[in-house]
Amino acid sequence: EPLAPALKSLAGEHGWDAADLDFYIVHAGGPRILDDLSKFLRVDPHAFRFSRATLTEYGNIASAVVLDALRRLFDEGGVEEGARGLLAGFGPGITAEMSLGCWQTADVRQSVRQAVTRDASRDVTRSVRQP
Repeated sequence: EPLAPALKSLAGEHGWDAADLDFYIVHAGGPRILDDLSKFLRVDPHAFRFSRATLTEYGNIASAVVLDALRRLFDEGGVEEGARGLLAGFGPGITAEMSLGCWQTADVRQSVRQAVTRDASRDVTRSVRQP
């Protein structure tokens, strides 16, 4: 139960509603935690289908659940550019690692990388040309 309030708080700090994300990739250790998250956040249990499928097929494979659940998300077609989501891992003793973010395609990352490189080149050029 303390995990869902922590997630809700983290999302709130960023102006997001934890119940209104586009995808949830969670290593929960077992289905009960996924059920509790779904219930507390009032999120359709289907939102946790990737993590639940990994647990069903392989059991608790520790943090590798996140990677396998991501693979399942990709196999289903992925998510749209800009989709908001959660990557999280929960462990014993109420330990939690949570990351919220927006999905970016490789094309967007390449555009950002090119813009940063271009801006950095301009800064270097300006500093070299200035007396």
